[in-house]
Amino acid sequence: MSLGAIGMLAVQAIPYRTEAAVSGGSFAGALLTVAIVLGLLAVAAFQARRRGWLAGLGVPAKPGPAGAPDGIAVRASRRVSPATSVHVIAYQGQEYLIVESARGASTSFAPLPVARPKPEDAPR
Repeated sequence: MSLGAIGMLAVQAIPYRTEAAVSGGSFAGALLTVAIVLGLLAVAAFQARRRGWLAGLGVPAKPGPAGAPDGIAVRASRRVSPATSVHVIAYQGQEYLIVESARGASTSFAPLPVARPKPEDAPR
């Protein structure tokens, strides 16, 4: 190839595309399809975790409203003032008294003693 032919090739313009590669309607349809598929996958993962189907992968099942036997359970709650609440929480066979106050932004807790029946009160 001669130097003049190379110069002629360099002068020729590159033809650019004048129409859009993807139309707006097909882009919106693809975006909607992806959103629906991701939503379905999220619902399926939530249900699989809730039912314990992912236990083989090391993902624990989410306990229901009743909680697990050794889980945390709220035994009682009482609002003692507009800014203070008292809760009795049971965890692993032990009960705890939790006092929370919104004014001071503080929380304190203490284990409650386990009530044991006296020998004379025991059923015979």
